[in-house]
Amino acid sequence: MRLFRAEISRVLRRRLTWILAIGAFAVPLVVAVMLSMESRTEATDAERAQAEQEWQRLQDDVEKCKEDPEAFFIDWGYPEEHASDMTESECEMELSWANGPEDFLYVYTFDLSEEGRLLIANISLVGALAAMVLAASAIGAEWSSGGMSNLLLWHPNRWKVYAAKCAAAVGLSAVYMAAYTAAVFGIFYLVAELRGTMGEMDSAWWSDMNGTLVRTAVLGVFAALVGATFTFLGKHTALTGGVVIGGLVLSNIAGPIITAITNPTYPDLLSPSYWLDAWSYGETELWPANGTIESMNGTEPEKYLLTWDMIGIGMLIVALVLVVLSSWSFRRRDIA
Repeated sequence: MRLFRAEISRVLRRRLTWILAIGAFAVPLVVAVMLSMESRTEATDAERAQAEQEWQRLQDDVEKCKEDPEAFFIDWGYPEEHASDMTESECEMELSWANGPEDFLYVYTFDLSEEGRLLIANISLVGALAAMVLAASAIGAEWSSGGMSNLLLWHPNRWKVYAAKCAAAVGLSAVYMAAYTAAVFGIFYLVAELRGTMGEMDSAWWSDMNGTLVRTAVLGVFAALVGATFTFLGKHTALTGGVVIGGLVLSNIAGPIITAITNPTYPDLLSPSYWLDAWSYGETELWPANGTIESMNGTEPEKYLLTWDMIGIGMLIVALVLVVLSSWSFRRRDIA
């Protein structure tokens, strides 16, 4: 327990910890400010005047078209053979698509019930990335500074040292992600209250949103554990970043190659973006490779339902493998 408390204290004393943590909070604030500038519930007087002008212009075009339909549609770029067949009724059909000036008003209103879940889930990934970097850098700094060697002189039980550091990374990331996801939700709730609309926030919506917030926080804890274990394996913080970037690049390169060679029924199963969607939103439907053709032929394609618990099992397996490998490597490695 003393090792655990000492590790917590050491991580919290690092300036990089607070720089990254506060920097991650700046992202939702910036997005919220930009969203507040765009979102409003009513049009301005200038926009209403512009809409009236557009509506009147459309009415004038209809009248002009009725006077000489053929010449009007030729001016619009219609071939002469088609324009010659146009009548006054076509003028009404082609031009009278609006019912009034309100159809020319383009006012964006942020709807929390419609847009909040997607926006909050995506921005919370920034917190997960910060948790991974913090965990990796905290352990990597001890490797590079020689602090790990000094620590093992006083505490030669490597398993206890390893467990204390991983537990500190997981514990701090859990607290951080809980605060981060709650803050992100609160920020956009405030934007909707002041500059947008809440929409229909029934019990089903709250259930889905709570699930998204919890799973996003768990993803941040998982990311922190990945960062910590990879740093134990490679002794350098950069290894974690390299593995993440390399994994993303490899998935984008290897995925299409594997799809072309194996021709899987559901090629999107190889895409990490769909894994994130399933984890964040609870589930996502994957279309088969020939699903578009079947749909065009009037046949409902058999879709694959990828759910969050499937992704969760995969994350658990990855976490166990990394813990076993990194703890084994740490116990056998020559620290000097």
